[in-house]
Parts: sequence; C-alpha cells; structure tokens
Amino acid sequence: MRNLFLFWLIFFPLWVFSQSRNSIDKINSCDYTYISNNLRECEQKFRKNIEDSRKINYQEGLANGYKKLSTVHALLGDYKAAIEDNLIALKIFEKNKNHKEIAIANADIAYRLRYLDYNQALSYFRKAINIAEKNKLEVELTSIYNNYGETIKEKYIDSALIYFEKSLFLAKKHKISISIPFSLNKIAETYAKKKDFKKAFAYLNESDNLRFKTKDSVGIADNLAYRADIYYEIPQIDSAIFYYEKSLKISERTNYNSLERFCLNRLADLYQRKNNFIKAYDVFKKFKTLEDSVLNVDVKNNIANLEIKYDSEKTKRKLAENEIKLENRRKWLLIAFGLTILSLVFVFFVYRYQKSKRENEKKEAELSKALKAAEIEKQFVEEKLRIGRELHDNIGSHLTFMISSLDNLAYVKNAQSSLDKISDLSNFGRLTMKDLRDTIWAMNHEGGTFEHLLARISELRSVLPSNLDVSIKSEIDNQQILSGIQLLNCY
Repeated sequence: MRNLFLFWLIFFPLWVFSQSRNSIDKINSCDYTYISNNLRECEQKFRKNIEDSRKINYQEGLANGYKKLSTVHALLGDYKAAIEDNLIALKIFEKNKNHKEIAIANADIAYRLRYLDYNQALSYFRKAINIAEKNKLEVELTSIYNNYGETIKEKYIDSALIYFEKSLFLAKKHKISISIPFSLNKIAETYAKKKDFKKAFAYLNESDNLRFKTKDSVGIADNLAYRADIYYEIPQIDSAIFYYEKSLKISERTNYNSLERFCLNRLADLYQRKNNFIKAYDVFKKFKTLEDSVLNVDVKNNIANLEIKYDSEKTKRKLAENEIKLENRRKWLLIAFGLTILSLVFVFFVYRYQKSKRENEKKEAELSKALKAAEIEKQFVEEKLRIGRELHDNIGSHLTFMISSLDNLAYVKNAQSSLDKISDLSNFGRLTMKDLRDTIWAMNHEGGTFEHLLARISELRSVLPSNLDVSIKSEIDNQQILSGIQLLNCY
C-alpha cells in the first residue's frame, strides 16, 4: 500500500503536467485563418495560455503563446505590442537554440518594424533569411521571402518581385496552401505597380480560385482589396470603389482592423477624385473615428497592461511561494525516498548479519558437539586403557604366582603336600577372583564417595565368623569423593 501511495505521489503530478502541456500546445496550434477570423477570442485564449505556461514553467508553450499573440496584435493594428510579443518569444527561442523559430521570430519583428524603423527592419530580415537558408528551412522561407519583398518593393521593385517568385516556387514545391495565395497576390500587386495589368490580373485570378475554395473570409477580403488596388493603379475609379466596398464589408464583419482602415482611406481618396465630397467626407470621418478608436484601444491596452503587470506581480509572488512549497515537498520526498532506501539497505544487511550469525552459531554448536563426542570417545579409550592397566597390575601378579606354583608341583614328591598346595592354590584363585571383582567394583565407582566405601566394607561382615563382633567407625565426611584407585586401596 505504501509503495502504491509513493507511486501515485511521484507520477500523478507528472501526468497532470503532461496533460497541461498538451492543452497549451493544442491552443497554440491554431492556424492563421482561424486567428484572423476570431481575433478577440484568440487574444483571450493566447493570454490565458501564456499564464498557464508560466505557471508550469513550460518555456516552449510560453514562447509559442507570445508568438501567436503577436499575430493577433498585428492583425488588430497594434504593431508595438506585436513587436514586444515577438521579442519575448525570440529571447526564449534563442535560449532553447530553436533555429526554425528564431528565423520566424526575426522575420515577424522585421515585418512589423518596416514602417517604424526601415533600416532595422532590413537588418532583422537579413538575419532571418541567413538563419533559414543556412538551416534549409524552405517552408519557413516562403513567408520570409514574401514579407521581405513587401518591405523593399517601394525602393527595389524588381528585387521584391524576385523574392515573391522565390516564395511562390517554394510554396508550390511544398504544397503550402496558405502561402500560395499570399505570394500570388504580392506578384499581382507588383506587376500592377509596373503597369503590367494583364499579368497582375492573371496572378490575382489564380489566387482568387484558392481563396474562394477554402472559404477564407479574411483572405477573400484581402483579394478583393488587391483587385481594387489594381483598378486604383489603372485607374478605373468605379471598379476600384466597388471592390474596396466589398472588402470593407468583410473586414468590418471579421474585425480585420488594419484592412478596414486601408479600404476607408482609399475610398475617401477615390470619392474625392469623383468630386463626391459629401461621400468622401463621410468615409473619411469613419476612417478617423476608426483610427481614433484604435488610439483609444491603445490607451486602454496600456491601462490593461499595467493592471496585468500588477496582477502578474501578485501571481508571480504566489507562484514563487507555491514553487518554494513544491520545492520543499520535493526535498522531503527525496529525503523520505532516501531514508526508505537506507532503511531497506540496513534491514538487508541486518538480515544478512543475523543469518550469518545463526549459521556460525550452528556451525559452532556442531563443532562443539563433535569436540564433546571426541572428548567422550577419548575418555572412553583412556578408561579402557586404565582398566587394562589396573587388571594387569592387580590380577596379573596373582596369575603369575599361580602359574609358577603349578609349575613347582611337578617337583613335589609327597602326594599330601601336593594336595595341600593345590588347596592353597584354589583358595588363592578364589582370592584372586575376589580381587578382580573388587577391582571392577572400584573402577565402576570412579568418583564415588566415602559412603560407598563404608557400604562395601560392611558387606565383609557376612563372611566373618559369627563369634567376631566387628564395628566400623569413621571420622571422615561420607560425601568425600574418591578415585577408583583410592577406593581399591582403602578397601
């Protein structure tokens, strides 16, 4: 149960973290078409995504969130905010050495700087192109070439056309459906500026087919404005007005702020050319109102940014506190894990030690038992040898005497004398047998007490004549222990 708890404690936060990252990546994967058609909704989503990424310290999600938010701000006409978002994203991408995103971020910054600082914009573009070409990022080069051509077309129109055509070639090579219409529109616009209207309409018609096929509202609005631009260059004022009006309606519906202002500005100029000053005034008034609202939005955005910064500071403090708590929890978890490992190692070594100790004790017991058995065996052998020596010493002398006495009978002539000697030998043999029994008794009572000796002596009274009165007195302790030799000698 404890192991299951530890498993849950370690891997559950990792699972939650993984789910959070997947959710952030999914929101950041919104394409340009969806963003351009849902600007306000996407702005809120990307802001929340940035905060969520910051909470879990997900750097890739944070960078992509700022990258997407910059696109929203650019489409809303807030280029300053878009550049700031791009710079934050670029810093993270450079830290992670993500060459693809570094190239894209440099190109985006350059494109948004083109009206604010032309030379700096060119510097960023060259940096983006060098990185992309060095790393063979052909897909990314399609948009980078397009935007670079757009930036230099006023001063270097022929060079711009070359880059637009390079972009179109790469877009068709890699079948990038979003980039192909952009490149076609840029080429069409460039040919219009070069007064080659036939080619301009040919490229624009090809772009229209793709735009209407995908039903991209913002793209269709762009194409209508490009068509109006060509008529503006010819000039065919009524046709230009017609297409600018159509583009304006879609721009208003999709909140495409920058295109909306562009169309209103062009319409005011065209109505003035037609001497329709009332209409020109109304349109210009709408243009100024929209421009002023953008300025008001900028002010509100600045206030909102201050509020966000204040809230961010509070959030950062809370995040820092939570991070400290989380770090402490991690430390305690590591300590607990380490202690658990040490405990397991300690228990393992204690078990090994106890097992080894029991085995050694068992071996010592077996060895002790074997030594004891050997000692008993040794004592038994020594006892046998001692008995043999005692019997040899006590009985051997008697038997030797009997043998020599029997040998001497051969030299005795008197029969009566021989019988007497045989009778003596018989008595001597009985005495020998008695000594043998006494010797065996003494040996059997090795380590006996003085009380055993007295009991044995008392047995002699049964063989004495009845007229003899024998009494036994002892002043020695009855529990005095005597050896077998001592018992035999005393007896």
